[in-house]
Amino acid sequence: MAQTYKYKLFNNRTNPSKTTLVKGVDVSHRLNTLDYVAMLRAHYLIVLISILTCALAGMAAALLKTPTYEATMLLQVGPAFSRKIGSFGEERNGQENNINVASETEIIKSRAVIGAAANDLALYINARPNYFPIIGRFFAAKSDVSRTIIFPMFEKYCWGNEYIDVKAFDVPNSLLDKKFEISLQRGGYYTLHSYATRESFVGHIGIARKFHSKLGNINLHVGSVFGQEGQSFILLRRPEISVIEDLQASLTVSESAKASNMIRVAFKGSSPAATYSFLKSLSAHYLEISGRGRTGSIVRSMVVANLGLPDFKLRMELADRKYNDARRKYEVANVGDVGAATANRVIQLREKHSDILRKRVELGSSLGPSHPLLIAVNEQLRAIEAELNTAEREVARIPAMEEELQNLARDAKINADLYTALLRSSKELSFAAEKYSAEVRVVDPPVEPTERSDAPWRLFIGCLTLGGVIGISSAIIMGVMQRRVC
Repeated sequence: MAQTYKYKLFNNRTNPSKTTLVKGVDVSHRLNTLDYVAMLRAHYLIVLISILTCALAGMAAALLKTPTYEATMLLQVGPAFSRKIGSFGEERNGQENNINVASETEIIKSRAVIGAAANDLALYINARPNYFPIIGRFFAAKSDVSRTIIFPMFEKYCWGNEYIDVKAFDVPNSLLDKKFEISLQRGGYYTLHSYATRESFVGHIGIARKFHSKLGNINLHVGSVFGQEGQSFILLRRPEISVIEDLQASLTVSESAKASNMIRVAFKGSSPAATYSFLKSLSAHYLEISGRGRTGSIVRSMVVANLGLPDFKLRMELADRKYNDARRKYEVANVGDVGAATANRVIQLREKHSDILRKRVELGSSLGPSHPLLIAVNEQLRAIEAELNTAEREVARIPAMEEELQNLARDAKINADLYTALLRSSKELSFAAEKYSAEVRVVDPPVEPTERSDAPWRLFIGCLTLGGVIGISSAIIMGVMQRRVC
């Protein structure tokens, strides 16, 4: 009979003008709103069961879902006003220097910055309480104390606020991403069990230990633990590159507005404190690496210049002192005055010597050799001759004196120029370092989030809506099928 009904329906579709009643039902009648309402009323249990089932599933998923928290910070980059130093060490106006915001966002997301932050917080070590599957984390989140279950088979699970602090955990490469379990024992001892090698080791809380495994050495330092005897914790050593890639996926870096030079950094994590700590460490390492990359060579050059300034200043002062002592020694103001002064002195002494010699000849013709006047003239003549001989010897030494003064003057000038150039370079480097260090700054530092960012109620509403759609659709489909088959 079912085949006959299907055939009659097919004939009715091919002949819309013909009306055929099948068991008292007009199959050519088009469904209206009242028909759909009647279907829903007839199959209301399906609708209610579908809505309740999806609502319960959504509620369970919302309650058991790992919470997500988001911490944000705001950075400002450039532009910076560069300053220039003139030839005499004076400051001159420069121009603005813009930083490429796109390159700064890539620096923030780079492995160098994220890896440094991960090292600070030991994010490669995944140590957590061993919760009961599915519902254990939910019960632990609602408890403020360490709790155990009366059933012996469940005593190893954590049901409260238990925690473990692992200072160091290093394993061979073959044991990376392999599960370890730490079970608490009496007297502060613990048992480390490796699921990969099926080995167990005993250690003490607060003492770094080195265990010899089949696949290599295992270094473990458990700093502190809060839990009860018999409870266990899951320990995992993750590869560094995997941790960095996961952190990069959870990190969002974008420019707040076009050409605003403002960078917004957001990071999502499952713990408010861990999320805040990572973003804080990230900002510190970004500023350090970014500033060191721009000013590293500048700072090193500035340090070298500042260290050399006292030595060059001392050398300059020593050269000036030697040159001034030589000028006072030779009684000249400039290097070129040495020859002229000595030559003029020789000429004057020769003229004076000729005058005294002529005077002695005149007196000798009229006075005797023992006359006091003649004796005085002879003494003057001998003094003039001695002075003239000294002056002539100085004339012979003039080239050497001029060379000495010239060398001292040249040394004094070179040392003065070197000191001036080094001082000017130090000022330029100082201004350059100041410019670059001021180009990146934290406008809004990260703060610890207090509310979840994933909004679990949205998951519940979505499941509830999905249940309604599934229930209504199922009721209508069943109503249509019954209407055509009956």
